[in-house]
Amino acid sequence: MASEVKRRRGMVLMPLAYRVEDAAAAIGLSRSTLFEYIKHGRIPSRKIGNSTIIRHCDLERHPIMLDHMRRSLRRRDSGGIRLA
Repeated sequence: MASEVKRRRGMVLMPLAYRVEDAAAAIGLSRSTLFEYIKHGRIPSRKIGNSTIIRHCDLERHPIMLDHMRRSLRRRDSGGIRLA
């Protein structure tokens, strides 16, 4: 649910942070692979209580996320969906 993009009155609302499961789904990695990246310092994370949280801005800067975003945009463009 946290990884969903919400629309309200024409505005797109992105989550500020993700739990590991949602972040992994957002960038197309397995949960365990993402935990490995966190363990080795490739993606910064924070602990809030028992939850591991990854900020959207940190996830967005990661090369895997950038590649994933480029592929998604190409798929949308080729499918005839116009991006605003």
